[in-house]
Amino acid sequence: MAHDPGQQYASLRLDVGAPPSRQAELASWLQRVGAMLLDHLVALLPWLVAGPFAWFTADRGVDIFGEPSIMTSTAGDWVMLAALAIQAGIWVWNRWIRQGRTGRSVGKQALGLRLADATSGQVPGVGRTIGRDFAHVLDWPGSLGYLWPLWDPRNQTFADKVVSTVVVRER
Repeated sequence: MAHDPGQQYASLRLDVGAPPSRQAELASWLQRVGAMLLDHLVALLPWLVAGPFAWFTADRGVDIFGEPSIMTSTAGDWVMLAALAIQAGIWVWNRWIRQGRTGRSVGKQALGLRLADATSGQVPGVGRTIGRDFAHVLDWPGSLGYLWPLWDPRNQTFADKVVSTVVVRER
């Protein structure tokens, strides 16, 4: 049974002071995927520097079998380690702290989306946002949970159901 991805979710309000007539519209599956891809791209930015640095500073030679080999330099190794730490920091800031406090990760903000409590429409908070990211492990088997919003009436993944959140479009 198909549902209208632009359906109104009347119990949600876009902001605390909004009149009840201002309703939130559920985000479509494609909008959610787009926001997720943007979030991943933002987290991968440190590798745009680290990867080329490690490549250009690598030691090139021949292994014991006479085959060409490339071995990263110590400086390249440290830059790669720093990139990993920066990537983790970006992820924590964007997906947990920023989204937990505002409902918007960088990807969600770019696409005009917001994470909201499924009942009140309020920002779910840092703790629930962290729990939601960890609950995404339930979405992995066969990616079924990530596809679930395609037919779910509230466009929720399994993780959204666990922590009682929805992703809404802001108008």
